[in-house]
Amino acid sequence: MFISVILLILLWQTKRFGVITKLFLSALIFAFDITMVVSRVYLGEHWTSDVIGGSILGASFGFFAGMLLKEKTEHAHVSENKKKSWFPKYKIEIKRVE
Repeated sequence: MFISVILLILLWQTKRFGVITKLFLSALIFAFDITMVVSRVYLGEHWTSDVIGGSILGASFGFFAGMLLKEKTEHAHVSENKKKSWFPKYKIEIKRVE
């Protein structure tokens, strides 16, 4: 659920895809989540209450992490040498600690 929520947030904030594509990809993500939730209970791996609680917990952490996504201030893919990102509004910063 955590990864699904993050993917949905990034998907709906990007301008790279049209509305139809966003709806299709969102439906695939939801279908995967529903299949996973049902299979956990059906196969006897977890109780229904475990799956509901875990889904709520994962989704809440996903929304919290989604609030912390940092927007880019520079346009990184203006240059032709750089590879275009699927989510150009966001960047990952890796800082070296010495």
